Amino acid sequence: GCDGAQPICTNCSISGKGQHCLYKKISESGPPARLDGIYTRNVCKCDAKRPQCSTCLRSPHPNDCRYDLEQNEQERLILQARIRELEAKLRAKESPDLSEIVSNAEMASPPRTAVPPPPLNPIPFTVGYTDADLRSLRELILTHRGQLGLCLTQRRIDALRLGDTSTLHPAVIHAVQLLGSFVNTVELNRDIDFRKLVQSTQLSHALRSLSDMTYRIDSTSAIETHCLLATYYLVIRDVFKAREQILCAAHRAISHNIHIFNLAQTITQGFTSSTITISPEEDIGALSEALFMDQHQNILFKTTILFPDYLYNELRTLPPVYKDFELDAFCIICRAVSLLYFRDADALIAKSRDGKLSQGQVDLWNSAFHDLVGKTDQHLSEVRRRLTLTEHAGDDLHTRALKLAEMLSLCYLLRLHSLFTLTNEDSHNAAVDALERLVLTTSSFKDEDYFRLDPIMNVIWNECTTAIRNELAAPTPFITGETAGEWIGIINHHADLLSRKIPFIEVH
Repeated sequence: GCDGAQPICTNCSISGKGQHCLYKKISESGPPARLDGIYTRNVCKCDAKRPQCSTCLRSPHPNDCRYDLEQNEQERLILQARIRELEAKLRAKESPDLSEIVSNAEMASPPRTAVPPPPLNPIPFTVGYTDADLRSLRELILTHRGQLGLCLTQRRIDALRLGDTSTLHPAVIHAVQLLGSFVNTVELNRDIDFRKLVQSTQLSHALRSLSDMTYRIDSTSAIETHCLLATYYLVIRDVFKAREQILCAAHRAISHNIHIFNLAQTITQGFTSSTITISPEEDIGALSEALFMDQHQNILFKTTILFPDYLYNELRTLPPVYKDFELDAFCIICRAVSLLYFRDADALIAKSRDGKLSQGQVDLWNSAFHDLVGKTDQHLSEVRRRLTLTEHAGDDLHTRALKLAEMLSLCYLLRLHSLFTLTNEDSHNAAVDALERLVLTTSSFKDEDYFRLDPIMNVIWNECTTAIRNELAAPTPFITGETAGEWIGIINHHADLLSRKIPFIEVH
């Protein structure tokens, strides 16, 4: 049994499994107690799930859960000291003067442990550009985070804007600066040599920070970094390396047994902690972005899906609890769900073209069709509600992300309803309504939107032009030739502007 000795109980010390020690804290007056049968060598290992590990959840006392994210006690002390230091800095940042902030942070920091912490700052900048340059790159990405899956807390955003990079893992910082160099060159017309210099150094630093054991990295930061690097490789048209990064993210999620359901349950139950650096919203945002990019590459380049089916099945459980997510997380999640439904629609369309369906299979197909349309209506309802709020607030950052989620949903609805335009007037009307909404949203994009959009727009716009031509060829078209020409002109104009900013845009 466990004698409650801290930090490692006697049995675990003797067995040599001290780093996996799990014990129930005992009161001063209470006798040592077993964990009701679960305290054995076979079940002592902690899987670090939040807010309690699986082993403790199976016990009668889940609130007594105690686990470490690191491998040994020494590293736990390092982590605790780091958290205390960061919390002191964040408290000190209420002052607007940066020099005063640093001074106050040093004074407010409690005494550190005697064990020196590992270096957790980004690798210093290289000759050829300054830290001020990198700071401007990070600021650009903060205005682009809704499209990159970065679901940061406001404290971390404020710290970054003040120049404090210690709140994010160095790998994430370098990946952010890497992408920022591309956006900076496109938006501000910076010298191409500046872009090449920053990209060469920041890419190597990001990859090194991921693999170097000096920079111990948590799963969320690792997945965020892989997604940012995948986005960068897509920007430079290296699809294979982008795919490799998503494969690494999938391996991380599988090997660490990460589940969307557990993360969502933590959020819906309102679990919070003042000492956890990464919020559950950031956890689920990073994983949802990885699922979005996995499906994104599948649709754009016909690649295979890398993440396991169980994660996509868990993603399907999120729409009913959309209201529990903050706006940053919701923008990332709803895009991933839109692509999930897009793939469902593709599967239905492929079955409809089989031509050898029995009556029973036809009934199942019709049931699946109506089920998907119903789920999409509920999904779009919340997306449009939040889109209306962001538009009224002038929040371009989140408006762009929500517009993309809406356009993806309208695109597959257009494809589904187009199957019945010749035989069903309601479907014909629904298809034209979706098409009109897509063109209207396209016409709303402004100059500053283009470099923040996504190559998946190519799929949407090509589907629109195909639907317009099919509508004109229909026996009873619902739009005139003049309207069709105007719509195609709008799409081609915006596609031309977007193709100058990002790759893989070719509307025909």
